[in-house]
Formats: sequence, structure tokens, C-alpha cells
Amino acid sequence: MKSSFNKSKLTIVAKLPVTVVYKIDEDGNLQPNTEADRIMKDLFKKDCKQGELVEITYEIQNNDHSYGQLSKVKPMVRELAAETGVTFMEMEKIIKEKVGLVNSDGSVKSFGDCSKQEVSSAIQACEELMSFIRPAIDEQ
Repeated sequence: MKSSFNKSKLTIVAKLPVTVVYKIDEDGNLQPNTEADRIMKDLFKKDCKQGELVEITYEIQNNDHSYGQLSKVKPMVRELAAETGVTFMEMEKIIKEKVGLVNSDGSVKSFGDCSKQEVSSAIQACEELMSFIRPAIDEQ
């Protein structure tokens, strides 16, 4: 099956964290899983300067949240809290309630107990809220 990935439409902010999914081939080597993954890896490497250190975290994919998701959602919640003047815990609860991460007893779920889809929903909610808040702050 040929990929419909269009390299000409790709733009990259190379210094941001880049996620590339690899599969292990028959020789035990890591290979980019898709053409898009290969391109992202190549573009990231192209922007790195000789001698720069690159941190790589390996994890087996599963249905639970990923380390990358958790390392994205927490700073987003922290930034939203700072922008709105509420505490981190208050903003975390607002986001979790917005996307339905509520236990049967009414408490909110820990991000550590969430699925990839649930954490993705929380990230999306953070992005939506930030896009609403930032223009309002800029107008002041």
C-alpha cells in the first residue's frame, strides 16, 4: 500500500520534541515505521549541529498513554494555569472534567491511569482552551 504522505507540505519546527515510531526488523534493527516517520527523523537530524546532544527515550507502544503524551499534557496544564491565574491542580481538574476523565465516585482520573485516547483528548482540550485564552490576553 502506497503512502499518501505529501513531503512537500511538511514543515518542521525541528527543535521541538519530534516523535518517530520505529519497528524492529528481522535483523533486530530499528527502522522508521512509515515514510512519514523516516522523513521526520531525517528533517530533525538535518537541523542538528555537530556535537549537539539528543535525548532519546524508547518505549514499547501499547494501549496506555505514552511518556511523550504525559510530558506534553502536564506543561500545557501548567501554562494554562499560569495564564488564567488558577492553580495547577484546579486547571488539571477543569481539563479532566471537560473531557470526561471522571471516576464513578466523582473524583478525576490520574493521567497515569488514562489511555492514549483519553490523554489525547486532554491535550486537545488544552490546545483549544489556549487558543481561546491567548487572543483574549493579547487584546488587554
